[in-house]
Amino acid sequence: MTLEEFVRLASSESRWESVTRLPWEDPAFSERMLREHLSQFHDAASRRVERIDQHVRWISSVLLASEASRVLDLGCGPGLYTQRLAELGHACTGVEIGPAAIAHAKSLRAEDVSNPRYILGDFMDVAFGAPFDLAMMIHGEFNVVPREEAPVLLRRISEALRPGGRLLLEVHPSAAVEAIGHRPRTWFAVANGLFGDTTHIRMDESRWDANRSCAISLNWVVDFNTASVERFGTLTQAYSENELARLLSQSGFVHYEPYPSLTGEASDGTYTVWVASL
Repeated sequence: MTLEEFVRLASSESRWESVTRLPWEDPAFSERMLREHLSQFHDAASRRVERIDQHVRWISSVLLASEASRVLDLGCGPGLYTQRLAELGHACTGVEIGPAAIAHAKSLRAEDVSNPRYILGDFMDVAFGAPFDLAMMIHGEFNVVPREEAPVLLRRISEALRPGGRLLLEVHPSAAVEAIGHRPRTWFAVANGLFGDTTHIRMDESRWDANRSCAISLNWVVDFNTASVERFGTLTQAYSENELARLLSQSGFVHYEPYPSLTGEASDGTYTVWVASL
């Protein structure tokens, strides 16, 4: 859009409408997102290596009892968890919509090894494969699934698990999602970043939508060279403990066990961990 169109839209309540998700499957966006996944300066896309190692040890030793298991990682990104779990003896399948992330994940494997197995595609559509002992969705991945699609996804997961199989969900609790919706408006200049490889101004703003129980996040990107503006947006869904328990129960999960974090230790409240069993 032009700057004039941007000024009109940015001052209108309609700017909060028709927000869906980021363009994860776009090749250029995927390349930029990969940089964020691999960064050791923040934990926004993927965690830093030291934290990932702690999480993998906990998943393998506590949830899988250090026994070779079949693991399905939904939204696996560049394979930072799946590769480590495979190295511990687990047979892993990662599903990811970003092509650059999948290419990087495959590059981590030894040439003569097919584990982990990676699937490029949307986890709402692709076939997962053989029954799994554990399915995992971490780093708030479940919160960005559209609310109307969440029951469908949970049913697909339950059907991909063996009898007695478990689902590991690391989600943002309701209070953390509401906090996202109340973040202050910010703007800053960027030489290159997640939303562009050329110099641009990025403006971020958020809103908490109590009626829909979700946070709406907008990212406005003003390109210095063309003076054009793009709008990106994300919806982060908030679920109470009762809502989440009901969704899991309706999908066939009969037992739910909460954990404070993926290390078993107290966290800052940004995430909470649920382990549900069939």
